[in-house]
Amino acid sequence: MFNLKGAYPAPASGARWYNIQSNAATKQAEIYLYGVIGGYYANVQQFLTDLQAAGDVERITVYLNTIGGSFYDGLPIYNTLKQHKAHVTVKVMGYALSMGSVIMLAGDTVEAAENSLIMIHRAQGVAWGDADAMAQAATILQKHEQAILPEYMRRMGLSAQEVQALLAAETWYTATEAQQAGLIDVITEVVNSNPEAAKLEAEAWNYAAQHYRNIPQALLNRINQLEEDEPVKPEDIQAITAAVVSALKASESERDVVSLHKYQQLESDYASLEAHCKSLEDKLSNIELPGTVPPLVTAPAGSARAYKFS
Repeated sequence: MFNLKGAYPAPASGARWYNIQSNAATKQAEIYLYGVIGGYYANVQQFLTDLQAAGDVERITVYLNTIGGSFYDGLPIYNTLKQHKAHVTVKVMGYALSMGSVIMLAGDTVEAAENSLIMIHRAQGVAWGDADAMAQAATILQKHEQAILPEYMRRMGLSAQEVQALLAAETWYTATEAQQAGLIDVITEVVNSNPEAAKLEAEAWNYAAQHYRNIPQALLNRINQLEEDEPVKPEDIQAITAAVVSALKASESERDVVSLHKYQQLESDYASLEAHCKSLEDKLSNIELPGTVPPLVTAPAGSARAYKFS
């Protein structure tokens, strides 16, 4: 998610969304970016300071597993990695969603595990105020989108209009599809990523489920099963991505059959729910309540309403 003004879930208390390790002898550094990018416990300035402290490195490997995060933090990270004199290799270990897909493109070489998932979409934000404030917020979001278009265009060989259409559609890619689209260079075997780097908090996933329109059903099902504050473990990532990749590779005819079954199930569920509600209505109609029923309370004319955009 490209978020402005911190409209993303806070990580667990004391959690960090990155870890940087370096080796002066080999002049190499490893960066783990995981969970939600930016904010709260370690901001982008601290990230840049820690990367500078890694010293005169010649090779940087970025291990990426994120649902996205703050534009304010993600864009400087992208630019820093893109302009770094070291050769940067980005390895997608599970997910590179939203702002994660932008940071991913900072790599001189981009690798993705064969069961990984990548998603691109339009910038999102939260605003409050009158119509002028809403119009200004929309303009700011559009300018942020313009900032990331050139790299998508270069990697994918597409026009600005074509990339904007993909962003508007909230497009999800398997590793194979991402490689065909030009987003990644190399597909690697399924790997067991660093356990700490693989932890994705349930709160972050709940945000993703609420704000991503086209989130694959297999992933959505797993999110709905999570208990509060339960992390998604490495083995969960492998199971989820395998199921999602399988679903995305299904033929159109197979998807039609699945859709028909889902519709039939929903139709059956609705009929059962309707019958249950009718039964409750009949029971309630036979209950006599003491006293008088208070009048219906309505909002006074012209009362204010609050709107939240995301």
